[in-house]
Amino acid sequence: MKTKILVLAVTLQAMYSRKQGFDGALQAMYSRKLDAFGTMQTMYSRKLDAFGALQAMYSRKLDAFGTIKKILPRCCGSLYH
Repeated sequence: MKTKILVLAVTLQAMYSRKQGFDGALQAMYSRKLDAFGTMQTMYSRKLDAFGALQAMYSRKLDAFGTIKKILPRCCGSLYH
């Protein structure tokens, strides 16, 4: 009878250890998922920064064309009349 109780206790201990190991694995996966979301968040922020840079470049291009448009009538005013 004592042997059966001992075997049962060892089996329960092994199951508990496996559960802790499983919980640890789940925790690690959860942490990795959070890390993945952190990485995605960083990539998304960089994408927004890239779009901001493109927007700034586009605005500068428009400014450059605006400047060219202002210069042309002065130097080539006779062509427009």
